[in-house]
Amino acid sequence: MPAFHEHALSLVAALSGQGTVDAHEWFVEVTFDIVAEQTFGFDAGCVPRFEESQSGRNYVEVCRASGGMQA
Repeated sequence: MPAFHEHALSLVAALSGQGTVDAHEWFVEVTFDIVAEQTFGFDAGCVPRFEESQSGRNYVEVCRASGGMQA
């Protein structure tokens, strides 16, 4: 539960001040962050914090490609 709470706070911070957002895409991003952290101990950084994370983008691309999902 602490991981979900931490990542939910990160998501709320990232969405603060934004207008209309694609909720599905944001939930995919936060899910990747949670799974990466809890499964592999890796901070994917998919939900933007203070700067974009290239390692996070790479992680998402690899996961999507291996799962047959479109980018």
